[in-house]
Amino acid sequence: DKKWRFEIDDVNAQVKRPPVESQPLGDVLSHPQLYDNYPGIARMELRVDPAREAGTAGHDAGNNMILISGKDSPEDLRRILMHEIQHAVQQREKFESGGSTKMIMKRVTEVLHANQKINDPPTRAKARLYTRAFNELQPEERADIAFRLYERGAGETEARNVEKRIDMDAIERAFTAPWRTQDVAEAEQLRSPLRGVPEVSEMAKSPPIPP
Repeated sequence: DKKWRFEIDDVNAQVKRPPVESQPLGDVLSHPQLYDNYPGIARMELRVDPAREAGTAGHDAGNNMILISGKDSPEDLRRILMHEIQHAVQQREKFESGGSTKMIMKRVTEVLHANQKINDPPTRAKARLYTRAFNELQPEERADIAFRLYERGAGETEARNVEKRIDMDAIERAFTAPWRTQDVAEAEQLRSPLRGVPEVSEMAKSPPIPP
């Protein structure tokens, strides 16, 4: 998204107590430097969703909420929260944000459908081939495609990088640029709206995507 960023030291971020059904995030996570820069994040609702599996969480931007399973160890919860907090920061700063496999599948379907209406016969023909191949995939194959695209999202890559750098002190961070620790190279990251669907039918190139 070509926007400037600054990195907050997360070394001293600590889980103060186990979460209950619902509470402000600041009641569970101690992180003064983060809250000094983003006071509203401390007031976000942290809600336990018993239906979630351990290790999973979600950022509900519409309701200013983070959903967790309540089944994680303090150290795992610390990392999970920092990942989801990064999505909250992305929303506030209008950075590239995270997503979900469901959202990805919806976007892929929209892209393939839209490209069949483009006023360019070769593109329309290619889109029809892609759509036919996509429709022939088994549900688990579609789910695998969606997950791989989800992981390549710029917002998700950034949030995972926050987890990876969580225990770096100031000196380590100064000598290790964020792009050196991210697990998806800049050129391979997908941005909003989804700019490419090369995994669909395993084609090397995807048809142009309308704005």
